[in-house]
Amino acid sequence: METKYRRPNLFFQPPPPHFFNHHCPTYDMYAMPRSPTSSTPTSHSASPLPQGNTEKSVLGALEEKVSRLEQALEAEKARNKKRKRENNDTVKCQGRPLRRIVHCFEPFLSLIAEADRCLHPDSDSGDDECDGLNDDKRVQLERQRNCNYLAYKWLTRFRPHITDLMARREINGYLSYIAQLQQGANAARADDNSRMIEEVPKWLNKMYSLDGHEALVASHRDNRSLQHDICGMLLTPIDVDWDDTHVRQQIREGRNKDVQGNFFLCCLYPLNKFDPAHLEKNFLKGELLLLTYTAVFITPGVEAEDHLSNDDDDNDSEGRLQKRRKVHKARNNSVSALCGLDGNITGPAIAYSAVMLAFNLTDQSTWAEEHAGIDFVKFYNFLVDYFEAPRTERQKARASSLLHWWNRLVPIAPEDNDPVLTVGQMHLSRLPTKRFLQLRDILQEA
Repeated sequence: METKYRRPNLFFQPPPPHFFNHHCPTYDMYAMPRSPTSSTPTSHSASPLPQGNTEKSVLGALEEKVSRLEQALEAEKARNKKRKRENNDTVKCQGRPLRRIVHCFEPFLSLIAEADRCLHPDSDSGDDECDGLNDDKRVQLERQRNCNYLAYKWLTRFRPHITDLMARREINGYLSYIAQLQQGANAARADDNSRMIEEVPKWLNKMYSLDGHEALVASHRDNRSLQHDICGMLLTPIDVDWDDTHVRQQIREGRNKDVQGNFFLCCLYPLNKFDPAHLEKNFLKGELLLLTYTAVFITPGVEAEDHLSNDDDDNDSEGRLQKRRKVHKARNNSVSALCGLDGNITGPAIAYSAVMLAFNLTDQSTWAEEHAGIDFVKFYNFLVDYFEAPRTERQKARASSLLHWWNRLVPIAPEDNDPVLTVGQMHLSRLPTKRFLQLRDILQEA
């Protein structure tokens, strides 16, 4: 019987599982015959992993990935929190000078609202406040509004970013920015107030004879205010006879109407140089006011210099170089320079110093807007108006002359090459000789 030729069954068979572990490049070029189906695994077959082990390995990998993602998320949250905190701190630092040069008391949002009322006089906002007021109170309200509007112009001058946020209508960012500015401003005012608690009694104990009077203590205000003869005299208007025992008792009991709303206080005049018949003669030229302005606006930029110059490692030349750099930075970073006053002392800065001086002559333990018969908000507004809103040409000339006197006498920052005084005292050398020597002694011993 003739055997017929059978054509072999050839085809391209997929590689077996173990091929991927032992791959031969020429394998794909050849056709492999179909192997007979067998239930017995060959030696080349891959042994499958147990089902339980596979699930555990996958689950472990997923858990590890989730853990890594959670750690990355926490790290990102921490970075965002730190970035936000640093941004807030930066804005607060930007706000620190604003109580000194913009407005000592008024919230910044109120200043902006007042500016809106002034810029849109046809609106009805604020008109209800005038209803039922007599002429004097209307004048007082108008003075406060004018003061607030002037403060708004100072605010936008020093922090123009406010107007940018308002123009872009970014309400949330705008409100947050204003709040951070105000926090920084209030904190700086509290720092100034705490510092003046110690400075004022040092000056008074040196300038005035305290024979028969209780000495002032630098650590607290308990023995100050109207009950102390010296402090009470300085808080009294110059046209009120403090030496009269009956008048003095009335003032201490709050029964003397002559002192209410009268802000020509003795502490704002040179020592024993005022004329009750001419209230504006030597007004705002007092030694105590000059010292207060110096302590607030000039001296802080020099404190770093005094501290650095007394260190023990002065023999190190590299250390001296670093210190000189820090000293130069400290001089350039006096409060007045940081406030951006551009070399000019302003009316609000003088008014702020006057408030700090008068408040620290009282025995009020915490910051307050009214004490010892003085409304400090009205006091501040009165002084700002004295410079910023004169009503006659004579008043305008007087305010301009007074600002010129201040800017000639007190530089905006400490000066170099002082042959007589330390850097922090140089500006006082322009005073008349007798007053200059007196103030120099006070500063050297304070």
